[in-house]
Formats: sequence, C-alpha cells, structure tokens
Amino acid sequence: MCEYQTYYAAFKTGYWAQEKAEDCPCNGSGWTLSEVDTWHECPVHHKWQCHPESGCEDADCPACNNVGPLPALPPPPPPPTTYAEDDIPF
Repeated sequence: MCEYQTYYAAFKTGYWAQEKAEDCPCNGSGWTLSEVDTWHECPVHHKWQCHPESGCEDADCPACNNVGPLPALPPPPPPPTTYAEDDIPF
C-alpha cells in the first residue's frame, strides 16, 4: 500500500475529529479537506451538510438548510386485484 493510500485510510476513520468546533479541523462545518486533497465528513459535526464542492445553493435543500432528513415517501399503491384482459401479469 502506498503512503497516500495509508494516509487516506487513516484520515477516513475520523481520528482527527474534536468535540469543540474551534479545535476540530472542520471548524464545525462538517467537512474537512485532507492533505491528499480529499474531502471527509466529520464524525462529530457532520449533520446533513452538502459536500463543499457540490455547489448546492438550493433554498429548499434540507441538507443546505440543516432541516434534517427528507420525509419518508408514502408507500406505493397496492397492485390491482383484478386485471383487464390485456393486463396479463407474468
């Protein structure tokens, strides 16, 4: 394994995260940029923030506005109990 891969794998574990935002490499933003130019989610401060390079500026984006996860989709309608002559289920 090369040196960069070892660094990336270690950084991905989140060992660097700190409880206090001012001490954390992410500065409370939820993302930090490693020395090998890869973004990593902070295991302490990441709360639905969009990726820094996503360019998302949507006012309705729950991730950008920290409103939490999207609501669950309603269940699909049940299948029909009777079929038309040309609706033969296979």
